[in-house]
Amino acid sequence: MIIEKLTIYGYGHLKNRTIQLDTGFHVFYGRNEAGKTTILSFIETMLFGFPKRQQNELRYEPKSGGVHGGKIDIQLESGKLSIERIKGREPKESIIIFNDKVIDEDELHRLLQGIDRTLFRDIFSARLEHLREMEKLNEEDLNRFLLGTGISGNFSLFQLESRLETKQGELFKPQGRKPIMNEALAELKKADEAVSKSNGIKAQYAQKQAEKTEIQTKIETIQKEKEEIKKKLTLFEKVKATEPFYSEKKLLQLQLNDFHDLNDFPEDGLNRYERLKIRLLDFEGEAKNSAYKIEQLKRDLPKVNHEWLEQAFAVQQLKENAETYRMKQERLLLLTEQIKHEEAAVASLIEHLGPKWSHEKILSANVSYSEQENLEHMANEVNQLSEQHTFLEKDLAATRSRFKAAEVKEKEIQRTLLDDEEREDLETFISKNENRNNEQEKLFLQKMIGQLDSQMAREGKPLSNSIFYMMLSLAFFSSALLFYIGQELVSGVVAIIWIVALSFIYIKRKQKIKVLNELNILKSREIERLHQLEASKAAYDPASIMEAKKKIEQDNGQRQEWHYHKLEKERAKREYENLSKRYEMIEKTLSKKQDELLRWMEERNFPLSMPIPELLRTLDNIRSAKKNLHTVQTAKEERITLQNWISQFEQEIYGLAAVFQIEQIGSPTSLLMKLEMKIEEEKTTKEKKERIQEQRLEEMKQYEKIKAKMEQYEKAMVELFQQAGCETEEEYFSKGNKWAEKEKLIEKMNLLNQQIHMHIPNEEEKRQVEKELEANQDEFEPRMIQLSNRLTEIEQLETDLFKRLAEIRVELSILEEGGDYDSNVQKLEMKKSAFREYAEEWAVYALALDILRKTKERYRKERLPKVVEIATNYFSIMTNGAYHSIRVPVEGEEFTVESALGIRYSPKELSRGTQEQLYLSLRLALTLVYPAAIRFPILLDDLLVHFDHDRMEAAINVLKEHSKAHQILFFTCHEHIAAEFGEKEAAYVTM
Repeated sequence: MIIEKLTIYGYGHLKNRTIQLDTGFHVFYGRNEAGKTTILSFIETMLFGFPKRQQNELRYEPKSGGVHGGKIDIQLESGKLSIERIKGREPKESIIIFNDKVIDEDELHRLLQGIDRTLFRDIFSARLEHLREMEKLNEEDLNRFLLGTGISGNFSLFQLESRLETKQGELFKPQGRKPIMNEALAELKKADEAVSKSNGIKAQYAQKQAEKTEIQTKIETIQKEKEEIKKKLTLFEKVKATEPFYSEKKLLQLQLNDFHDLNDFPEDGLNRYERLKIRLLDFEGEAKNSAYKIEQLKRDLPKVNHEWLEQAFAVQQLKENAETYRMKQERLLLLTEQIKHEEAAVASLIEHLGPKWSHEKILSANVSYSEQENLEHMANEVNQLSEQHTFLEKDLAATRSRFKAAEVKEKEIQRTLLDDEEREDLETFISKNENRNNEQEKLFLQKMIGQLDSQMAREGKPLSNSIFYMMLSLAFFSSALLFYIGQELVSGVVAIIWIVALSFIYIKRKQKIKVLNELNILKSREIERLHQLEASKAAYDPASIMEAKKKIEQDNGQRQEWHYHKLEKERAKREYENLSKRYEMIEKTLSKKQDELLRWMEERNFPLSMPIPELLRTLDNIRSAKKNLHTVQTAKEERITLQNWISQFEQEIYGLAAVFQIEQIGSPTSLLMKLEMKIEEEKTTKEKKERIQEQRLEEMKQYEKIKAKMEQYEKAMVELFQQAGCETEEEYFSKGNKWAEKEKLIEKMNLLNQQIHMHIPNEEEKRQVEKELEANQDEFEPRMIQLSNRLTEIEQLETDLFKRLAEIRVELSILEEGGDYDSNVQKLEMKKSAFREYAEEWAVYALALDILRKTKERYRKERLPKVVEIATNYFSIMTNGAYHSIRVPVEGEEFTVESALGIRYSPKELSRGTQEQLYLSLRLALTLVYPAAIRFPILLDDLLVHFDHDRMEAAINVLKEHSKAHQILFFTCHEHIAAEFGEKEAAYVTM
């Protein structure tokens, strides 16, 4: 179903508004109170009618008065549907047209697959509050939502199930007292007890009962007669009411009989003939005017020079080449200047290179890039060697100066040094006197000796050689013994163990011996130093020691400086020798490379005095000059070609100018313009001639058409005469006037028939009235009085009989209250019969409830998986893959969703936006699975307000895809949401 157009006459504050809907995907944007909710209600009202008084619905009556209602145009697969509803319109509020046929509300209800307003809202119309209501769904609620389709427009399966359970409970409950069957069982027991106790007479009761039956029979007979009299009276009243119409109809029929010989005349014949005659006169005038135009156009035909027109192609070719001519002239000038410039540049280079150079020499010169690379390589080598030669000269001079300075400084410092014998005496003096009173060092040495003794005691004595060799012998004999008694494997293992153990003992013994030896050596040294301290007891002079130290320190400083300058002299000497060798080698290489470069320059006729940088530039200039010479040669060839083309072009123009008799004055381009003007003038003349010829031909065709139409009209007039059976115009008009008079009589006759039909719509009654009018027209009044009197008598008798019947019933009631046996038996049987009816009704409800539950379970198993599958796909898309599974509540479980990480959440644990994405997915899935031949449009009111941008975009993509199956009308007051829809190619409707 596609809603194509909404036409609002007056609905709420909307008035005279038309909304055209062309596609399946629309967004309605408007601010608050713009009318979005009003349009939602308008669509529902047009589909399902105005709300009834008992329905708690807004009516949206026009605020400014006027017509309340509108029209909706819908395209179904089976055809076009138009529904117009106007509140309070007579005789019908609604006009429903399907495929150009008017249908009623029942047919519309069947056409809409039994969908009513409530079911449409539950499935196809969604607002934000509707989605939020789904948050608390349990298993039963979800089934009720998913199975919300009805067996009719007003009942869902769950409503029917609930009603059946209620009805079953109202009839019977196993432990109940108030249900109907429980109370009936109690009353049966009481009635059975009453029958057992009751006893009495029956004759009086039987007599009253017989009298009652007789009176009832009489009443029935009287009532039948009463009905017959009423029918006859009604018939006579209709006869009396329609008698004037029938009388007038009879007179009209007599008048029509006068025209019995007037059988046929063309419909609206007189007016048709008059119109044909007037039109024929018009065509005669048009034919005369057309003939005059044809002759005038013939005189206006101009003459055309076809010889000139034959040259149009040649002139057009020249015109097309005119721009080329101009460009070639400019190119010729440019080439001339280019040749002059290039030749001047080459001449300047030859003058710079010398008399040995010429154009031929330049063209034959080898200026390839390999030659340039070779020259650059030689020049780089010479430059590098020259730089190295210069640097080495400077380094040699600097090194020689550094050597001389270091040698002079060394000799100066050497003269100030102490001789070796004097220095040794001073050191011995200082050493002896500094150690005499060093008590602290003595105490330290004693402490160190004590620590060494302690450490030697901890280490202990090493294992003696005799014990070690004894253990070694024991290991050998034990292994040999085991081997001897046949335990080779055990012998090997024991031998390995002994070897490992003895190796470890040997290594530890060697380490301990080494440690003890080192400790003994340290102890001996410390003891010797202690003895030296104790041996030095002589007195010493502190001032002499200080002076001796000062001399030693000064000599040490001088010696260090002397040693430094000595090393510096030796280093400068070695460096000078190395630099001298390198200098000689580079000098030889530089001389060789310079000779090679001079030979290269001489072989190629370059001036030998030309510097290397200029040599490289000159090589580039020669290459450029060589290229320039080639360019000059090419340019000269092109210049000749251009000159030939220009000359030929000008000759063609001059030739055509002679043909057109144009004086050859001015430039070729001005002559070409004159040729074009001549051609254009002749073309204009030719076009004018062709245009006049076309006009003349068209006018001739028009003239023929007018003639043909005149013949058609004349033929039509003859056909009218033939249909009327006339030969002259006077005869035709006379017959036509009579026919018009007959038509008026027939029209009056039809009007009388309509008036009779309004009084007597039934055809059978109409025949009876006509029969009575023909038979007994003069006896109507007496017969009606007679029937009225008889009706009064019957009604009085009926009243008397009813009165007596009431008295008998009272008497029977008194007898029944007196405990009559038959009455009690009857009561018992009646209660049994009533109980059986209740039991049958209860069984029907039980069977229906069982069938319904089985049907519902099958329906849920078939439909629910499909809904979940589609909803899961939509939910995953809307959340950009954050959730990939929906788990519906089954057997008391919670309704959950599973994230991409495998974590399950209940709806209340999700964010508000994610909840709404979940419930929107379920609602869209249900619309696809809902089993209906018509795919209803989906109305969505501001559902994306809590979606972030990415999920909003994903949701809109889902809606766009969904719109291929269902038309979607999305209403929003948020501009950014409307803009997102616009980017997705949704049709935009501004409120």
